[in-house]
Amino acid sequence: PRAASQYIPSASYSTQDGLPSNTILSLFQDAGGYLWIGTNNGLSRYDGAQFTTFSTVQGLSNNWITDIAESPVEPGTLWIGTIAGGVNRIRKGVVSVFRPGGDDASNNISSVVVDTSGTVWATTFFGLFTIRDGHLERFAQTDIPHAEHLLALDDGSVWLAGDDQLLCLHPNDSLWTSVMLPPTRGGRITEIAKCESGG
Repeated sequence: PRAASQYIPSASYSTQDGLPSNTILSLFQDAGGYLWIGTNNGLSRYDGAQFTTFSTVQGLSNNWITDIAESPVEPGTLWIGTIAGGVNRIRKGVVSVFRPGGDDASNNISSVVVDTSGTVWATTFFGLFTIRDGHLERFAQTDIPHAEHLLALDDGSVWLAGDDQLLCLHPNDSLWTSVMLPPTRGGRITEIAKCESGG
């Protein structure tokens, strides 16, 4: 028998509905159920009825939002990656800024995640950085390839992907290990995501 077709409800939103831009760069749903939308003109929170926008007016270091993450040990605290503005932390409405470098290029954040211990991981073109207890530092391992994608899993591991390489750091390890992938012809990793079970 043929499977019955399913109707999946959908809706479209734009600047006419309150978004600061129609260019969407990142999406994230927080522990409270709010949907956060990163654009090239600010960060918006959608509560199911309306959009609330955060920008440099509210203290963000830059309006170009590249990634959004939430601390699992501090629900409600968001970590925001930006172009040229480093990483922004929004905690109880207060914005704090963490910049890996001294110029715009070194503060372009590709990806941000928070692991189960509350450590923030951020990638830039110039390296991998962590933020612990409000202190930012560069990860010491020097043979890590340039990567644009980070993923934190429920088992405490953090995954790093870029081009055709995938690396993993387990909670009790001090060095990243390479994960073997099937050979490809000119292929590259464009995104990584965890499954519904958290692995």
